[in-house]
Amino acid sequence: MDRLRNVLSLPFKNLHSGSTGGTLAWFCSIGQQRSVLVAVAGAPNAGKSTLVNALTGRKVSATSGKTNTTFRTQMGYFQEGNVQVVLYDTPGLIERGQYRDQKHGERVESAWGIAGTCNLALLVLDAHRQYVRPDPRVVSLIETFQEKVAERRGELAEGADLPMVAPLRTAIVFTKIDKLVAHDVDFRQMKDDLHRISGVDDVFCVSGLRGQGVQDLRRFLCRLSQATPWPVDKDAYEETYGSSIVKEVIREKVFRAYYKEIPYAIDILVNEVTEDGRGVRVRAALSVPSASMRTIVIGSKGRAIRSVERAVCGELARVFGKEVRCVLGVVVS
Repeated sequence: MDRLRNVLSLPFKNLHSGSTGGTLAWFCSIGQQRSVLVAVAGAPNAGKSTLVNALTGRKVSATSGKTNTTFRTQMGYFQEGNVQVVLYDTPGLIERGQYRDQKHGERVESAWGIAGTCNLALLVLDAHRQYVRPDPRVVSLIETFQEKVAERRGELAEGADLPMVAPLRTAIVFTKIDKLVAHDVDFRQMKDDLHRISGVDDVFCVSGLRGQGVQDLRRFLCRLSQATPWPVDKDAYEETYGSSIVKEVIREKVFRAYYKEIPYAIDILVNEVTEDGRGVRVRAALSVPSASMRTIVIGSKGRAIRSVERAVCGELARVFGKEVRCVLGVVVS
């Protein structure tokens, strides 16, 4: 309980970061409240987590250049006046034959399930990758996405003995457009091609990293809100944000530091997040499946794990707005 109180007292930087529509928004009556639930879905490494971080104006999910960095669905939100937009950053969608193992398959299936419960799905595509090296699997995903989500929505409604839910609205988001500056890209033609393949009218071109197109997308999401009470309780969300973001940042730095299959085998255990007069103290353990992997993760004379510690401290200092001291242990599970 003491540890929880310490986490709750942390002065999160960018807590509102222009994303809450002003402090008075939280005094909006239930009758005035509007909201929309948004599933952010797409192929692995399409830029979903970077997009969610940009839309919410704060760190919500880990990002890296490796596929399947998002282990489980992460929830974030932003507020504009009386409108609350809730975003679910889901694991990358792949075919069943490509699952790494049973747990990976369960994570992917959960992404379809999340999409089936939301008002809107943002199908995120890596514009640069698809332009430079088109992937037929992504084209297949575009063609079948709405049909698969509709099937899942029907299954959920039937399982809960509910009437068929309204059709899901889908928008397509081309990300990483900043990487296409060097190419002579006709974005209007890209949008027309997407409409022809998918039948989706709402197509956006954004760079989550640079912020291009993010405000237009935010306004679009707000326009789709419905007259329903806000699903996210601000205080309850902030209670869990501290420990959650610590785990996500450690995961991000692990994925960026180690190669091949090592990051996927590491479990992260957050043991302590406390504040004292010197700043924020974090203690966590990286759980690995073998002694040989533990040796690799620690590195020669501890250099590898200390490098991860420094990266975690730097990132969390930006999140918390104060100095962070991080100690990471490596244990064999």
